[in-house]
Amino acid sequence: MTEVNAMAGGYSFSDLPPKCILINTLVVFDWLNRPLIDRVRAAYGTRFLVLGGRSREAEIRQWLTEDDRYVAMEDILELSSARRSDEEEIAIAQGYESRMQISYIRDILQQDRGVAVNLVNQTPYSPFRNPERLDLLEHIVSVNRHMETYETLLKQEGVDLILSRSMDMQGAVLAELANDLKIPITFARGTRIKAGMTWASDAYVGSEWNQETFAQTPEMPLVDESALVTPDGPRQHQDQLRQTYGLKAVAVDLLKNTIIRIEFLLQDLRARKRGKRLSYAAVIKARINGYLCYRFMMRNKTDLSDIKGKILFFPLSLDPEYTVQTLSKEFSDTKAMVQQVAMALPVGATLALKEHMRIGTRAVSFYKDLLRLPNVVFVDPAVRGIDVVRQSNGVVSLNSTASLEAAYMGKRAMLFSSHSEFTPIPSITRFESFLDMPQKLQWLIKDLDEEEKLQIKKDAARFHGSLIAKSYQAEGVPYFGGKVMEVDPKEIDRAIELLSEVRASQLRRFKAKSAA
Repeated sequence: MTEVNAMAGGYSFSDLPPKCILINTLVVFDWLNRPLIDRVRAAYGTRFLVLGGRSREAEIRQWLTEDDRYVAMEDILELSSARRSDEEEIAIAQGYESRMQISYIRDILQQDRGVAVNLVNQTPYSPFRNPERLDLLEHIVSVNRHMETYETLLKQEGVDLILSRSMDMQGAVLAELANDLKIPITFARGTRIKAGMTWASDAYVGSEWNQETFAQTPEMPLVDESALVTPDGPRQHQDQLRQTYGLKAVAVDLLKNTIIRIEFLLQDLRARKRGKRLSYAAVIKARINGYLCYRFMMRNKTDLSDIKGKILFFPLSLDPEYTVQTLSKEFSDTKAMVQQVAMALPVGATLALKEHMRIGTRAVSFYKDLLRLPNVVFVDPAVRGIDVVRQSNGVVSLNSTASLEAAYMGKRAMLFSSHSEFTPIPSITRFESFLDMPQKLQWLIKDLDEEEKLQIKKDAARFHGSLIAKSYQAEGVPYFGGKVMEVDPKEIDRAIELLSEVRASQLRRFKAKSAA
């Protein structure tokens, strides 16, 4: 028995084989899903319920046997009941909300980017934005149908493990149903260490499994922050960013997009059918707006070396995006969070903001409004976030990797996320109430002595070791931007061992909650 299965406490695949695994497929994980299906089926006799697009059905059915089932997402609502009256639909929604202790709008509808951009409306130039006012009732009806259909599917097929990421309405529904029905759910994700992959603690990443692994990890040698794979990449990527938002690059992109759109129109004419695509006008407007926003930030940027006093770094996340609408779904209004932090910041401290590299969905007015706050500045968006962390006293973010980088440097951080994998590190705290925000911010930027800084670095090193302990290698796969579609079979076996452990972790938590 492997160490991982030994840690499973009677809930490992060997002790309690999964009867049916639901896989919500994504092309970037074909390299993992196909061999995983083969190996788990051969070892444990597990059946598979696979969700995917109609266009991939023939391809994926080759992975399956007659005992498995493939359901095309385009056909999913055909399995559901007919539309009821408005009053009945509202009553059904209220029933699910009460039973699951959730909010349809925050916990499900917000997960859909096309809906999210219309809820907070801070990204008017997002190509996902619908200019029409949100028809809430129709969206409620859609969630009801998804709830009913997937709950029936899960029960009929006897699903006892779900591999699905909550990144749209379907994923959010599966996440909430899994929690309600006490079905373990996870998804493959990167570890932020080169080529490292692992499984999420739950449907929203979570930290419980991370906490267990962290507690079992002994003290490790200190690790430099350069060991992390940062989202904003090496320095040469930052030079490319400056070029991307130059006038010449924008003009070239506009021309390319126009040519591509003409080609699409010709295809549609030949097919006598209009393809489903992002609005051409929206794409063009976002690109032009990106140029205007970049120029505004460059004219109004501040060099942090010129600032006297303490600096708190707040990296802005792409919006709409998984980090905002899912991991920080309780605090997804970025502008409001920045304003609240600025107002609660101690006198003499400065809040330094850095825009995400993909500029253009927010309006210039977003930045102008924030710069009206007297203790807020913007840094050059082409500067690497990790370099801003070095110049700062602490970090606050929705769920940015900058918070983890801070710990590696012996600094504190605060997250507007209840679903972060970073919180096993004691110096990374979770924001929970506006009532004590001034006290939290004072703690965050407090001067630390060398012993305190060293302890934070030691905790970060233990966390780094725990990431390695629960990871497998998948260098060059599409998830990391490569084209490798087959990895070492030993790494697939390792992925299955870890999947067994994360399922066991969730089953233990379900049991503990039921006992309580």
